[in-house]
Amino acid sequence: MSRNPAISTVLPVYNGESYLREAVDSILGQTFTDFELIIINDGSTDGSGAILREFSSRDPRIVLVERPNGGLVLALNEGIALARADLIARMDADDVAMPERFALQYARMSAAPQLGVLGSFIRLMDREGRIIRLADYPVTEAETAQFLEQGSPVAHPAVVMRRSAVLAAGGYRRAFAHCEDYDLWLRISEKGYGIANLPEPLLNSVSYTHLRA
Repeated sequence: MSRNPAISTVLPVYNGESYLREAVDSILGQTFTDFELIIINDGSTDGSGAILREFSSRDPRIVLVERPNGGLVLALNEGIALARADLIARMDADDVAMPERFALQYARMSAAPQLGVLGSFIRLMDREGRIIRLADYPVTEAETAQFLEQGSPVAHPAVVMRRSAVLAAGGYRRAFAHCEDYDLWLRISEKGYGIANLPEPLLNSVSYTHLRA
């Protein structure tokens, strides 16, 4: 790429081979194509590395980093440091993004410069790919600000974040592992950025099932 992409997608992977092909395919198949996909292979010991190297050899939008296991927070911050776009999309190795996800989120973030984080509703799936239920979230900035006082108002793997907001807040903190996203949203909000959600499911998630089902 000779210029910076519009979106940098950060995908940490640790032993994710079960759903990895479908997850990566769902990003590469987005209708909005002006993105890079930064994949951090965080010391996987299963077949994830071979799968990722195969994808990387076929698509120049993929930036693949392979290194010893350092944990999710380190992988996320490394991906953000490598990102060349002003907007950073999150993705997990066992999620599937709907084809219009980037197009819809890019349009909203472009039209609302005050937003620091934009998520969406998600579908919770079981391991066999069956829908368990729709997980909805507060939609407006006012609703998310109120909800933020009691918990995370967005689904982490469904968000697009403004890179400037993440950097202003100091990125993810290792001291808050397992709630690193909620900690980041609080600090982004304190910096004066808004948080909102699109009221439609743009992600199918297996990893969130045990948390919210």
